[in-house]
Amino acid sequence: MNYKEAGVDIEKADSLIDKIKKYSDQIGPYGGQFDVPKWSPLNFVASCDGIGTKVMLAKRAKDMYGRSLQSLGQDLVGMVVNDLLCQFALPLIFMDYYATSKLNESDYLEVLEGIHSACEEVGCKLIGGETAEMPGMFAYDIFDVAGFAVGQVVKTYFDHTIEEGDIVIGLPSSGVHSNGFSLIRKYQDHYDQDFLNKLLEPTILYKNRVDEIRSYGVFIKALAHITGGGFDNLNRILPSNLKINWNQSEGFYYHHDVFEKIRELSGMSYLEMRKTFNCGIGMMLVIPKNRMKNIQTDYVYLGKLEEK
Repeated sequence: MNYKEAGVDIEKADSLIDKIKKYSDQIGPYGGQFDVPKWSPLNFVASCDGIGTKVMLAKRAKDMYGRSLQSLGQDLVGMVVNDLLCQFALPLIFMDYYATSKLNESDYLEVLEGIHSACEEVGCKLIGGETAEMPGMFAYDIFDVAGFAVGQVVKTYFDHTIEEGDIVIGLPSSGVHSNGFSLIRKYQDHYDQDFLNKLLEPTILYKNRVDEIRSYGVFIKALAHITGGGFDNLNRILPSNLKINWNQSEGFYYHHDVFEKIRELSGMSYLEMRKTFNCGIGMMLVIPKNRMKNIQTDYVYLGKLEEK
């Protein structure tokens, strides 16, 4: 079974994005940049996202093993704030939207605590949100949660001169992060408590890791958050005339046991896995070829950019 057969059609979603781009020139990137009054020297970026059906597997783990839902709060902040990083923005404020048929106080407080802790880690202020009870809208005891953040563009980071010979490096993920769960849940009866915990590891917050790389004097030309669509997310930040010559064409980079089990259960090819999951890489960075030796943190060399 592939992701489309599991109920998620990435190609259809991409096609829909193309159809709605007429409404705004900011539809498509990781965040939407907007104009401010002419007297303001600042520029901002906004981003909105959710964590999808990972909520349902987390609820299963709580019901079966008492696992807290706090990690979902970090997932939510990670999905939104990591996108802001790709637009060269520092996160400033965060708001959440929590919707359910009937409010479960324990679930709500656990998720909110996770959101608060994650915001503190990345220096983003949680300023409020919305909690909505909508009887009949959701299955019993299930909820959905979404997040919205605004970041300030750091103009000194802005130089998108990506060219042939630049290299792409990858920062490790903590696991599957928050994508692919509509497929993962199809095989949930095959997971024991230990494997469930691995699947529910929260999305890494990359802000401090990216700041650390910059502190080594490495100029980051572009970043790609590897979420839905897998490695194809890199294409969103590359010029149309360039492509990556992958150093490793198949297989996984980290968490081999997790991704290999998903591949075996689903019957997906390695190519399909790379188009669906992060395969161990949560963020990709484009940097000049002579700067890789400066980096003193965990990363993977993914490949070099070349003409198509």
